[in-house]
Amino acid sequence: MVWLALIGLGVWLIVQQNSLGELKREVAQLRQRLAGPAKPAPVVASGITPAMEAAARVAADVAAAPAAVRAASQPAPELQRAEPIAEPAFELTEFAPAKPPPPPLLPRPAPAPAPTRATVERWMAEKGLAWIGGSALVIGGAFLVGYAAQRGFFTPGMRIIAAAALGFALIGVGELLRQRKLAGFGENRLAAAIITGAGAAVLYGTTWAAFDLYGFINGGVCAGLLAIIAWSLLGLAFIHGEALAVLAIGGAFIVPLISGAGTWNTEALTVYLGILIVAGVAVGWMRGWSVALWTTVAGAAVWSLLGTIQQESLKALLLGLEPLAAIAVLAFVRPRALRGFVGPGAVIVASLATFLALVMAYGQDHAIVEGVIAAIALPALAAALQRRGDAPAWILVVPGAAFTLAAAGARLGGLHSLALTEIWCLQVLALDVASLWAAWVSERRAMSGVGALSSLALALVAGAGIGVGSLAPLGPGIACIALALGAARLATDRSKPIDQRALEFWGGGSAAALLATIALGLSWRWAALGFAVAALGLALLARRLKWRAIAGSAAAGAGLALASLLTPTMLSHALGHGWEAGFYLGVAMFVAVASFFAARILVDETAAAEALRTVSPLAALIGAFVFLRWAAGGGATHLDGLTEASIRTFLIADAGLASLVRLPAERSAFARWRGHLLMGAAALHGLFFQVLLFNPRLGLFGDVPSGPPLFDSLAIAFAAPALVFGAAAARIYRQQRPAARIYAVIALLSGITWAFLEIRRLSHGSHLGGSGLTIGAAEAVGCSLVLLGLATLAARIHPKGDTTAHPLRQDAAHVTTLFRWTAIGFALFMTGLWSNPCWGAAERAIGGWGALMVVLVGYGAIVALIAVLALDARRASKLREAELAADAAIVMGLIFAGLIVRAGFHGTALTLSIGASELETWSYSAVGAVMGLGFVGFSRRGGRLFLRAGLTLLLLTTLKVFIVDTASLSGVVRAGSFLALGVLLLLGALTARRVARAAPPPAQPS
Repeated sequence: MVWLALIGLGVWLIVQQNSLGELKREVAQLRQRLAGPAKPAPVVASGITPAMEAAARVAADVAAAPAAVRAASQPAPELQRAEPIAEPAFELTEFAPAKPPPPPLLPRPAPAPAPTRATVERWMAEKGLAWIGGSALVIGGAFLVGYAAQRGFFTPGMRIIAAAALGFALIGVGELLRQRKLAGFGENRLAAAIITGAGAAVLYGTTWAAFDLYGFINGGVCAGLLAIIAWSLLGLAFIHGEALAVLAIGGAFIVPLISGAGTWNTEALTVYLGILIVAGVAVGWMRGWSVALWTTVAGAAVWSLLGTIQQESLKALLLGLEPLAAIAVLAFVRPRALRGFVGPGAVIVASLATFLALVMAYGQDHAIVEGVIAAIALPALAAALQRRGDAPAWILVVPGAAFTLAAAGARLGGLHSLALTEIWCLQVLALDVASLWAAWVSERRAMSGVGALSSLALALVAGAGIGVGSLAPLGPGIACIALALGAARLATDRSKPIDQRALEFWGGGSAAALLATIALGLSWRWAALGFAVAALGLALLARRLKWRAIAGSAAAGAGLALASLLTPTMLSHALGHGWEAGFYLGVAMFVAVASFFAARILVDETAAAEALRTVSPLAALIGAFVFLRWAAGGGATHLDGLTEASIRTFLIADAGLASLVRLPAERSAFARWRGHLLMGAAALHGLFFQVLLFNPRLGLFGDVPSGPPLFDSLAIAFAAPALVFGAAAARIYRQQRPAARIYAVIALLSGITWAFLEIRRLSHGSHLGGSGLTIGAAEAVGCSLVLLGLATLAARIHPKGDTTAHPLRQDAAHVTTLFRWTAIGFALFMTGLWSNPCWGAAERAIGGWGALMVVLVGYGAIVALIAVLALDARRASKLREAELAADAAIVMGLIFAGLIVRAGFHGTALTLSIGASELETWSYSAVGAVMGLGFVGFSRRGGRLFLRAGLTLLLLTTLKVFIVDTASLSGVVRAGSFLALGVLLLLGALTARRVARAAPPPAQPS
């Protein structure tokens, strides 16, 4: 009879509250009397009236007048002229009562004081307890339903009646509180709203249990009752306020979880959630309650995630889309401006649910229904919100990102089918139509085209690769047409001033989509010709429209034509067959001529014209070189693709470096840009061939590098370009800093890539291919140490106030923070989560004690380097960064200590599937507490940073003991765990107090 005791306790609390209310009123009356205005003091009679005082003043003035006349009548001395003194005129003075003084100026209101402990306590007493109590009622009601389902204390009918009575009783108490009919609660409207919401949540669960647990009502009656409760909740929320809506909606979402969602029928659960989502969105929208809307969106997101976990992709998709659909409909039916980022938040949540549902559906080979629903609903709803002004112009990029990432996951997973390609084309079309609708109706900013550009990204992901068939160019073609129509709309609409930036955005995107269509639609033999024709046509169009983006696309088309001449397939056929060599020479000459005429057409666009003039001779020289090489002997070399591409990149970069050396002596613009163009060509060539095409890590054309470790083809592909680009940056850093920065970044990325690949070869073997799940702990530790070491070096080469330092040192000071957090984030994710040998998703096998010791030493080095970065940030007076870096060091330190404990008990088998003994569980707590105590003790020398780190560790250990150890330990071990924790916490408190006393007082601001 626990619930009866709870009800009795509630009645006792109300009685006590009545007494407390009487005392409060008496105290308030006493305070009012004490703070009242003081009575004025009585006037003492002196016998002198105001009329007497006025007569005395007039007599004094009359007596002074003859003296002034006599002084004016005396003769003046000689040689001195004095102005006559005017005699004062006698006037009759009328005595009027004095005017009342002006009202005093009211002082300006003082700024709101900072919250103090007293204000926090007051808020906790007045509002915090109400929230906590209401939440407890919701959970208690839900537990009552679940408890009634598990125990046989009452018959099923009595259980439902008791739960319904509790719900109605809570609603009645809330109404009495709202009407101020309960003494002591007259001014606490928040408590009334929360209690009423708790009652509504209990009625939700009662109706649900009556249908699915006991079968007292059928599905139709259940849906009707739920609808009645939902709309009654809407009416009550209009009376009680937002607190009721938030609590009732949140409680209604939580009830199925606590009551056991697995016991409910799927159809009933779906109907229940659907009605709840519609009611919650209606309440929040009609009253403008952003918190209520966010509660509904968050609840739908949680249930959508649960549907994903249960492998129900369609259910997860529909639950994620329903709040967005309801908000979009209400935006048209009853427009209003909302705060709190609700519209974009609903789109983001729906896009995330769509991404998860599509990834699941693609993997289960039943993606047609989910793909079609997502393609039709998500972009249309996002565009509707954008049109009504409830979402920003960039919002369509979120659905595009969801579609693109889901398609990328399917392609990386090896999924290739005609049905998937058709679904992706439909999604591309939907994104383009939504973007075009936004541009055609009301949206005129450049960002309105991001949806179409995201569809282009989706089309490239869906169309690139093997197994897509003739539909590959369809997606980019649709995006090209949509972007062109949007640009035409913006250019021909004369109702508003033309937005040139928007025209450039849409026009340039259309041209880029055209080039993507050519890349996916034409074979290797005709790609160079297609790009050359496109470059010539885009140059003509850019000259007529005066759009720089299209002119730049023309130069890009010529560059792609040049790149198509250098593809391995094109070169191998040209070198191996006679007529292919002649065809290659003809295509190269056509590219050169088309680039030359395009440069003449775009003579006003200097940058594009210079790029086209650079491509023209290069295409001719390449064609002539390949033809002469075939004529001299023919046949392809025996080098692998990576080595051959690396040699080409190295030669182009060397030519660019030679041009940069002569840069101070150059006079013409073309000569000054030639070196940069060659360096850019080398970078693009290396990116395409060495990074993407022949990279052994990707394994498209083999995953085994040639040569011994550290002196293999990886060194030629990545280390050699890093040296060349680094030399180029050092050469021009003082004269042309922007270009030098780009070369320095390329050198850095190339060197990091080489280091990562060599670490993988040393830890994984000669075969470098494989998915992210093959990244073991040793590889993750090595890569993290590389980044952390570079970040530590970057923090030590900044100029430290020296204005004459090298520009590279000055730039390093600006990127130190970015580099530091990139390295720390990479280390936390890879070694702490992804490749952790205990719980990581990647490969967790460790081959022997030698490898285990290397991994543990690496983890210790990671902790030390992150701590060094925290100290560097502290020395640079970046206290917030220092605290965050110290927190990261604490996390990695805990992981490192946990690995040591795990290895001590299980050896090289560190996976959590083996389980842990009670002594091992206790050891984790002991190690964490000892580490925290050590940090607190070291804070005497290390400062407050170590003190905060130690206190954080002690608090985390305390939580672990109270939550984990209490549930998993037993007997003496559990008691020992609490006793040891208590002793260490006492020592930590004493140590912290001693440190605080020994610390110097803070400096007062001057």
